[in-house]
Amino acid sequence: MMPAFVNAIHRTARKRHTCTECRGDIEPMDIYERVTGCWDGSLSTYKTCTHCEVARDLFVDVTKGTRDAEYGDYCFGEVGADMREAASELRHEPGTAFGLLRHVVGMRQRQRAAIARRKAEAPDLFD
Repeated sequence: MMPAFVNAIHRTARKRHTCTECRGDIEPMDIYERVTGCWDGSLSTYKTCTHCEVARDLFVDVTKGTRDAEYGDYCFGEVGADMREAASELRHEPGTAFGLLRHVVGMRQRQRAAIARRKAEAPDLFD
């Protein structure tokens, strides 16, 4: 569903945030995209790290014109899954599929690093 309104800005983080796409850390002094909007009557804010923003832009370029216009070019929080699906559909274009999957691997690495940091900071929560 298209938003009633949306405001997208780039910010420099003053504290640690979590990326909506990869669930990795956005560290202080990192630049990230902050999108606030109203979807289906509900106000939401999404924070996207630079790595995932580049991955999302590649996904949008690769899938341009193939998604239902009513739902937009992507869904926040689902870009990784959408990229894996698009890569499997683009098997006949190995360079494009590889480019998408390369970003998916980077997203997983960022997520694993964030999980490792959380475990190191609070090991009793992960027992």
